[in-house]
Amino acid sequence: MNYVVTGKDEYLVDQQVKLIVKEFLPDEDDMNKVYYDSLTMNWQMVIDDAGTFSFFGDKKVIIVENCWFLTARENLEAVDEEMLLEYLKDPNPATVLILTVASQMDGRKSLVKNIRKLCKSIELEPLSNEEFATIVRNDCKKANIELTPACLNELIARLPVDMRNWQNELKKLQLYPDTIDIDTIDQLISRNINDEVFDLSNAVLAKKLDVSLQIFNDLLIKNNDPIGLVALLSNNFRLIYQIKVWSDKGFNEREIAEEFGNIHPYRIKLAKQSARNISKDLLLEILNDFAILDYKLKSVNCDRKLEFELLLINILGKKHAFS
Repeated sequence: MNYVVTGKDEYLVDQQVKLIVKEFLPDEDDMNKVYYDSLTMNWQMVIDDAGTFSFFGDKKVIIVENCWFLTARENLEAVDEEMLLEYLKDPNPATVLILTVASQMDGRKSLVKNIRKLCKSIELEPLSNEEFATIVRNDCKKANIELTPACLNELIARLPVDMRNWQNELKKLQLYPDTIDIDTIDQLISRNINDEVFDLSNAVLAKKLDVSLQIFNDLLIKNNDPIGLVALLSNNFRLIYQIKVWSDKGFNEREIAEEFGNIHPYRIKLAKQSARNISKDLLLEILNDFAILDYKLKSVNCDRKLEFELLLINILGKKHAFS
């Protein structure tokens, strides 16, 4: 049996490969397990290896990683494609060949269509926010990490839905010797730029100019360009506008999160709270201001930092539109 294992989460792909290997090599015999990297290997060598019997056991497992030729990103050379398909049509029964890539396959490709017919295809769906949150809660419980509900929510809100990243962050939490509170989470768990831009949006909506400017300057210190920040902030305000529209229609946080698919319900809740005292008209006006600034920063030689700060001051000056 030959396999193809794909999915956007590299950790989940690796775990699935380990399960397959354990099925055929239950004693974890590394002598019968071979790894190749599709980006650097020679396909003739791999096919030759797959066609030979193992000297050390009944089964041999060959894992070919980074098979980006299965995706829209890259293509396989015609001679290598033909060689691979010919082998898969008549594989060595003593060899288990596993093709993997941390992405989704491009089902339009004839190669992919053929491989799906010739291999057992395991196409892993990305974890939903709820599934990931459940994993975080269970892992913390198994590791005897005690967190208050507020602390757990803060932890989950900071984490991208990425299992490998979570395993690394979990190790830090396990090694921390003292009580873990929200301040500890703030110190230990690194934040991505989207989280900080989200904080900037909330500070603007809360009419806190000093906090807004502080967050903006902190982002600059981390070498973030104002043009990129305009794009991210604009996307965040567009999201807040959409959440406000859905909220006005009577949808709750969970229903809105399901509609958007990749946003945690806790984040939806915070955005909904932030948008209570601002009108939809003002949100559209702010989005227009961002579009104007984006054009200016890209087409005019100006002080980008100053222009961004002036925009923040201008937005907070629109007090007539805040309720």
